[in-house]
Amino acid sequence: MSILNNLHTDHGLETYAQGMCNSAGDKSRINHHLVTGTILELGCGNGAYLQTLPADRLAQTTAVDMNANLLLKAQANLRELARLVTFKRANMLRYDFLDLFQDESFDNIVLCSVLHELYSEARTEALAEHKDEMAAEHNARKVITFLLENIWDLLAVGGRLIIRDGCKAPDDDVTIRFKNAEVRQVFAKFVDDHPWFITYTELDYGVTLNLQDAYEFLTKYFYTENWDVEVLERFGWCNYNDIIAMLGAKQLQTIEVDSYLIPWLGSKWAQDFKLSGKYPDSTMLVVIQKTG
Repeated sequence: MSILNNLHTDHGLETYAQGMCNSAGDKSRINHHLVTGTILELGCGNGAYLQTLPADRLAQTTAVDMNANLLLKAQANLRELARLVTFKRANMLRYDFLDLFQDESFDNIVLCSVLHELYSEARTEALAEHKDEMAAEHNARKVITFLLENIWDLLAVGGRLIIRDGCKAPDDDVTIRFKNAEVRQVFAKFVDDHPWFITYTELDYGVTLNLQDAYEFLTKYFYTENWDVEVLERFGWCNYNDIIAMLGAKQLQTIEVDSYLIPWLGSKWAQDFKLSGKYPDSTMLVVIQKTG
């Protein structure tokens, strides 16, 4: 998934948008954690999450994305309900977007499948500048930390920050047994195309590698149209503890922390692989309330 306007072909953008719609049912889990009042969705894409909201909540919602084409798709997908939503185009990695809003002006801020994109783009920019993976990683985390701290300021006391995204896998080794030759070839392409070095041990029936690297492959191998974009992103770059660490000494209460495997993804993996352990969780949902 890419936040950039110029990385997708028209067909690739359609494929990307369809992928967002396919996960709309899972995204509706967010709604159980909304408090009364206003909603800010950062990185609304084609409106897949917005479509899960009833009209009375849409009327309280501001939706932001940097991709003009996706904003148009979001409005088209909402049809007559689009008039209820305030849409804004802004680049969240350019911090002047925060000037669009007053501090403590939202009761809910939702980042649904967008934080990993912001991190990945920040990391790509840093890698182009520093030519060093460790420096790029450090810089990208600083960027996201600064972003989250400032997003937090937009929350009213009692408001909630809700993050649904990829989930960093445990730092363990896993063996993947490939069930067909085609998927094994995709793994070889993944290793060659991935932006950081992947270490693995070749076996007759598969490979052994770190589960965090395996997670990146498992969440990308089925992309075809958008492969060149998706392979550059890091879906599982953080977990709940990382988010809390980036928020620092904020006054907060954790309402919900959950990680799980989306059923359709588990079914897809079962068709193509056998793992030496259980499948990693694909997704996390973190709900944090501002207490002061």
